[in-house]
Amino acid sequence: MLLRIIPGELLINKRCCVIVLHNFCYIILLYISLSTLRNLFFFSSQLAKRCFLYFHCFTVVMTN
Repeated sequence: MLLRIIPGELLINKRCCVIVLHNFCYIILLYISLSTLRNLFFFSSQLAKRCFLYFHCFTVVMTN
């Protein structure tokens, strides 16, 4: 659970929420960029999926 009632941990959990939202925005922008580039045949769909999953895993690691 990201938000708890304990005041000492509330600051840490708010920081995790900010990190998640920040990385989520980057993931959306990356996905849009890779989709556009893939449509222009610069990237294969497999490479686009790997890049997307890499940044998704980075987000999960930052929140744990």
